[in-house]
Amino acid sequence: MLQPPVDAAVRALGLLFQLVPQGDPLEPLLGAAATIIVDIRGGNHPQKEKLRDGAARLLLITAASMLVL
Repeated sequence: MLQPPVDAAVRALGLLFQLVPQGDPLEPLLGAAATIIVDIRGGNHPQKEKLRDGAARLLLITAASMLVL
């Protein structure tokens, strides 16, 4: 199975995250998917910590928007 590089997959999920409205039920799913991809496929990626931080940021944004709603 052909898979995109980890950094490209996380970047694509981040772009999708920006396109959905704040508070949309898709937000936490995109953040979780980014986190899972980094954890499972990140392996020895030289920017693994940066990618993990970016994925975690998506989840933090989601949590913050849920507190406001």
